[in-house]
Amino acid sequence: MLTLGAYVRYVRKPASMRYVIVVLVFALGLMAKPMLVTLPLVLLLLDYWPLNRVGNQTAEVRNRRGGVSGQRSVVRGLVREKIPLLVLSAGSSIITLFVQRNAASFIESLPLLWRIRNALVSYVAYIWQMICPIRLALVYPHPGYGLSFWKVATAIAFLAGVTAVVLAFRKRRRYLVTGWFWYVAMLVPVIGIVQVGAQARADRYTYLPQIGLYLMATWTIADLSVAWRYRRQILAATAAAVIAALAWLAWIQNTYWRDSETLWTHTLAVTAHNDVAHANLAEVLLREDRIDEAISHSEEALRIHPSDGNAHDTLALGLFRRGRVEEAVGHWKETVKIKPHDLSAQANLAWVLATSPDASLRDGARAIYLAKKVLERAGPANDEKAIIALRTLAAGYAESGRFPEAIATAQQALQLAMAQDNFALTKDLQSNIASYRRNIPLRDTEAVNKTR
Repeated sequence: MLTLGAYVRYVRKPASMRYVIVVLVFALGLMAKPMLVTLPLVLLLLDYWPLNRVGNQTAEVRNRRGGVSGQRSVVRGLVREKIPLLVLSAGSSIITLFVQRNAASFIESLPLLWRIRNALVSYVAYIWQMICPIRLALVYPHPGYGLSFWKVATAIAFLAGVTAVVLAFRKRRRYLVTGWFWYVAMLVPVIGIVQVGAQARADRYTYLPQIGLYLMATWTIADLSVAWRYRRQILAATAAAVIAALAWLAWIQNTYWRDSETLWTHTLAVTAHNDVAHANLAEVLLREDRIDEAISHSEEALRIHPSDGNAHDTLALGLFRRGRVEEAVGHWKETVKIKPHDLSAQANLAWVLATSPDASLRDGARAIYLAKKVLERAGPANDEKAIIALRTLAAGYAESGRFPEAIATAQQALQLAMAQDNFALTKDLQSNIASYRRNIPLRDTEAVNKTR
């Protein structure tokens, strides 16, 4: 909004310093919200209407150059004016794609055709949610190949129809062009054609694009109601009713956010085949020691999406706490395969491989490898996670018969635990070191498979 305000100020009285301010606030906007990359296109739409720079300048240029060539000259000039902003947009797009690709490297890449079909349907779904904001969810699962031909065809027909109407009324209702293409352009970076996540769409993407739709609606109502006898009273009463209805719906929606369990339960109630919601609800239930329910939701998440790394990890934790250690190890291995940088799964798997009383589950060399990977990414050396990783690494050394290294590593962890006044870890590490000095590897009775 600062960029829009600065741009209008610049247009009213062009000056170099005012343009510099436009560029600076746009750069700040990109740092706060990278989806603003299409804002230069929105500024071109504002040049068309309501700033009317195309019409006003074309009239001036037409007198000098005449006809179509004069109009093209004006448009080219307005585009050249946006070049610094377009350069910033290009740079932001490259950085954002690079960061998101690294952050979401474990997300399955969806076929381009699926993404295009979902994008077309999402354009229509966002409009419907603006008109009727019910059944909103934190996560909408991507339908993949599940979108029907008729749903996609209907979306295409609707979008093409609206575009045709907008273009047909472009001379008499210029605001329709600005409003509609504002909506379309601002959604392009987040509509899903360029994949930035596994979701079909997200409500958080809409508050800037939908300004264009509100602009269309406001000026259309203003034009259509101009001859009404009690125009002011009717519009005021209607606006009050709409605001009251939306406030009521917002209050209802807010109740779903009172705690994580309610939020994810509601998400499951209004969506289908939502592995993300099942997996997150399972995590919540596990923290509340509702282990069987957590296992059930994790299994449902994996039935929907067998490559859901979070569901594998949560299921492993639940199975481990139920004594089904062999099954837990299998799911932790899957988690590490799907999400190679998941520290929690690596640490838990390393501990079981190093300390399980069940010889068939132990693998000292693998435990050492995983513990070292955790240490590389565990944060500061005095962090509790780093201390636990050192303890696990020491246990791995002991399981592999490398007791001198086990003692040295455990002593390093002991010093850090004592410096933190962590009495529980200090006591455990002192006991571990005493065992290693007797050439006895560590055995965790909790890591035994109780199903045998």
